Amino acid sequence: MQTAESAPDAPALPEPLGNAGGLSIFEALEDFLLTKNSLGTRRTYAGTLTGFFRHADVLEMRELHPRLLPPGEISRLAREYLDTLTKRHKEDANRILNPRTVNNKAAALSSFFRWLCEVHGYPHNPIQPIHKPHKTPKYSNTESLSRGEIVDLLKHAEASAREREKNFRDYLILLFAFGLALRRAEIARLRWDDIGTQSNLPVVSIYRKGGKPEIQPLPSKLVSLLDAFREHSPTTSPYIFRPVRNRATGDLEKPMSTDAVFDVIRAKASELFPGKNITPHSLRKTFIELALSEGEDFHAIMNATGLARVEMVRYYDGRDQVENNAMEEAFPAIPDDIDIVFDLAGSISEHSHSITSALTQADFVIIPVWNEVKALNATVGTIQEVARFTSNILVVATKLQKGRKEKLPNGDWSHSEAFLNIKQVVDARAPFPIPVLPLKFSAAFDAIFEHEKSIHQLMADDPLAAYNYREVSRQFDEIFNYIDKVRIDAEQEQLKRA
Repeated sequence: MQTAESAPDAPALPEPLGNAGGLSIFEALEDFLLTKNSLGTRRTYAGTLTGFFRHADVLEMRELHPRLLPPGEISRLAREYLDTLTKRHKEDANRILNPRTVNNKAAALSSFFRWLCEVHGYPHNPIQPIHKPHKTPKYSNTESLSRGEIVDLLKHAEASAREREKNFRDYLILLFAFGLALRRAEIARLRWDDIGTQSNLPVVSIYRKGGKPEIQPLPSKLVSLLDAFREHSPTTSPYIFRPVRNRATGDLEKPMSTDAVFDVIRAKASELFPGKNITPHSLRKTFIELALSEGEDFHAIMNATGLARVEMVRYYDGRDQVENNAMEEAFPAIPDDIDIVFDLAGSISEHSHSITSALTQADFVIIPVWNEVKALNATVGTIQEVARFTSNILVVATKLQKGRKEKLPNGDWSHSEAFLNIKQVVDARAPFPIPVLPLKFSAAFDAIFEHEKSIHQLMADDPLAAYNYREVSRQFDEIFNYIDKVRIDAEQEQLKRA
């Protein structure tokens, strides 16, 4: 029988959350935020989490100990906090007006408590049971500009650009926001040493979300304007876009803040379009819509904008919702006795049923590409997507032009530098061997669309066209002959099996 004196000690209350128990909430938040690569994500999460813990009146990590503040109570406080951030329709309380914002706030809370579970042994995530993500709009409601409006906006900014540094800087910000579809954070952290060359072409290094570096071609006009800006307003600042005045500290060598970039675009747009809510995101959305209207490949747009998924490109496409909805319908079945050519524009995704169902019917898929970084990257993505449905793929190297002093043996464009570069990329990155055929740049293409005639019809009607188009006509024939050969080989193979 044990006496009271010899009884074992009662288990001591463990130190709340291990070593983290001695930290303040804000010190713990600093540790958590270091796990996030993106500065934007850190700022957003910091605001959400700081707001929540102030709402919960929790200042020390030890106050989160389950015996002091049960997970169920944290769930209740989180639900209450999210409700204060939720905007509801006046006549229908179940209709959430800011679902994406609420989802993002809940994600920030959930991410913190998941980290707490993994790193400091918190029993379970109290946010997960209380928030089912709200349905978000299928398409962005961000306002965008028409082609005419964006031209007017850029001309308006250009008119006063040379008057003073601020005007020139603001004009360049608009060009980067629309012409390169950059986010405001990407614009704000651009440095002069991010401008360089690759294969003798001007490029810019962009740091995407999460700090991921990416190289994009830089239009020659923008290069000239950057040189003129530097000459117009010399500076020792490493940043391209810096404040022109700073009443707080006087420091003009630092980069502009993302809020300042936002304000520049809002202010410039409001001078011309006072009734529109134009933001940096509006110019990004405008870029996507105009690129789609021009028939740009979805993968090319993804490369240009840093979007990770085709679905996000479609999210920003507000041109015609009827047209977008049609993407989800199956492509009509084509009878075997009918030949048809359809243009997929490279827009392939698991939700674009009209595209995928068309591919499954196709006997042959032709993928055009020209010798430009974005186009090559987009083509590789398109090849990899199409290869899931068919191996009958032909890549046509288009817009081929001879370089200075470049000579082609017997006029064979398959020996041109541009063609060889395209073929090298396709050979290296395609999932299986894919033929590549050349097609030189020619005015014949404009004439085909203008006169609505084939190249052979144009040549038959005009002796001059017959002379000028003879080379590109031969290349077209090589493409058609190759397709016929593949078709005949396939038919013979079927006869053998029969």
